Amino acid sequence: MLHAVGHDFLTRVAVAQPTLTPKMARLAAFVSDNYVRVAFMSTRELAAAAGVSLATVVRFPAVLGYQNFDALRGSIQDRVNFDLTAVERLQQLPTVNRSPAALLRRIIDADCESLRALAHTFSEPQIERFNNAVLAAERVTILGFRYVSPLATFFGYSLGKIKPNVQWYTQADSSLYDRVRLTDDGDLFIVLAFARYSAELVALARYAHRLGVRLLAITD
Repeated sequence: MLHAVGHDFLTRVAVAQPTLTPKMARLAAFVSDNYVRVAFMSTRELAAAAGVSLATVVRFPAVLGYQNFDALRGSIQDRVNFDLTAVERLQQLPTVNRSPAALLRRIIDADCESLRALAHTFSEPQIERFNNAVLAAERVTILGFRYVSPLATFFGYSLGKIKPNVQWYTQADSSLYDRVRLTDDGDLFIVLAFARYSAELVALARYAHRLGVRLLAITD
């Protein structure tokens, strides 16, 4: 089972910092300070820009707990997307009274408005079917990758308090495909995915759908 603690690459860099070799530390500092650029670099481009060897770049993801460079770059891209979204959101706010407290109040008000809209638009029959399917399942597997992984972890932990046989996964590997392939009628998969959807999660959900696995989605 994979948990979401330290999923953000900046957190992983901070945790690994005391054990890094000088070359790894140099690379880590460059990535942390220039992650918007790094999000779109190849391994060779990153090695040249950071002044380290290609071998150092290739080994770096494993030091942070990623399977490969693509996984690390995907995490960095998620962070860039999140940052850009936050900036765009702030830029859309009125120019008057841009104090931190005023900005926070406007963001809270916007979120409250979204919740009020949800209260008038969600489908009660769908919620009932979702709830009944979860309660009836013998095993529940929750999938939420990248920036959605904290939600998957929280959902799995909370559901596990009231129901046995709950698992959650926050990244895909070959064993998870085996887990999908070996499901039976008692299994239920819940997929959490929102805009800028994880390609790995979409591929896994499609694979499960082709096999006839029971799927529920929490999505936009």
